Amino acid sequence: MYLRSSSSGAGSALVRQEGKEKNNPLARWRLQAASPSRRWRDTRLLGFLSRYSLFAVPAAQTRIKALVLDFDSTLSTPTWLSRAQQWAVADNLPLFESMDEAEIIANLGGAARLATLHTLLGALEASGVVLHIVSIGRKAAIVPHLRAARLLPYFGERVWGQACLR
Repeated sequence: MYLRSSSSGAGSALVRQEGKEKNNPLARWRLQAASPSRRWRDTRLLGFLSRYSLFAVPAAQTRIKALVLDFDSTLSTPTWLSRAQQWAVADNLPLFESMDEAEIIANLGGAARLATLHTLLGALEASGVVLHIVSIGRKAAIVPHLRAARLLPYFGERVWGQACLR
């Protein structure tokens, strides 16, 4: 992956990230998405988006063509639903079906994080990356939540979870 720092001005250098997760901003975002500190994670993700921009690399270079994400604790930030006394995770279809829109937005990290996800997924899609979800959670639980949060268009039919036949 090639990254360009937009904060360092016209003379910014290109950096190729290969197998160095600690230096890869997208890998750092993935690790931060699992962090217990939501405020710190969202601040770091917003900082990443403001400092780096993905861009097309020359045809002779290798570029990322697809990105496969998990749903629980990657796209979502499972919340404790006190009314059900359970964590909201996608392998619990009855609980996911009972969630209202406010609970769905909270389970995706809140409105600010959801806006950040739209920005990140939109930038990836605009750079030609095809997005997929592969999860141990149930597809029947994941798809309605993506639809409610208006994230489904980024993935289309490329959502795989339990009960998928192919």
